[in-house]
Amino acid sequence: MAIRHGPSDPLAAHITTNGLVFYINPHISSCWDGSSSTINDLSLGGLTCTGTAITRSPGGYFNFNGSSSLINTGSQLIDTGTYSISSSTDDYTLEAWIYVRSSQGTTTNADSIIGSQGSYGVGMQVGINGSVPRVNHGARSTSNFYSSNFSYNQWRHIAWAHDHGVGSTVFHNGASDTTSSGSSYNIASTSANWGNMTIGNSSSRVTGYYDGWMGAVRVYNRALSGSEVLLNYNADKARYGL
Repeated sequence: MAIRHGPSDPLAAHITTNGLVFYINPHISSCWDGSSSTINDLSLGGLTCTGTAITRSPGGYFNFNGSSSLINTGSQLIDTGTYSISSSTDDYTLEAWIYVRSSQGTTTNADSIIGSQGSYGVGMQVGINGSVPRVNHGARSTSNFYSSNFSYNQWRHIAWAHDHGVGSTVFHNGASDTTSSGSSYNIASTSANWGNMTIGNSSSRVTGYYDGWMGAVRVYNRALSGSEVLLNYNADKARYGL
């Protein structure tokens, strides 16, 4: 699948595009002008997203205030039909660059990175373990598994690849971090209440607001391999000082 990049994106040729159904990047002018509430999806899906209380950080990233900031895609994204994801072949990958200032909670009271608003959705959220953050990977308001602890105020690349019938693998900075074989992360039936996919807050499934900066965010309709996740990480890491 091709993507709609402009000349301001020199890394366009170096990311995985097969199965890409959603892509926003604050450094690409055709995605976001740095101040308006309109944020354009750069994949061929071409969604027009609505940003609430999103400002530009000193480094040019999306800045989320931890209390009211969110980006609404206006679409379920992970659903049947439109994006070729179904309850029988429900492979997907959620991916984001994050710089966390503070976090809270463990499951549904953690701070959403990206996730579905409805009770049967899936998503990644940053919680807290003791005094340090960790990412929770959750579905259906009941099932969660956790990746490794990391530190506040540093960039981290997170990707969750779910392969139906096999399980989930979470990658941190291009390397495998944790796995889960739980079937709860499979996509529910077409009649389930998924809600829109949102970034920064996914109420009512996950109530917390993300506090920090965020860079590129991508969603795929298949489970990326380890080499593909590493390709994406390597394509972007210089921009994030890694």
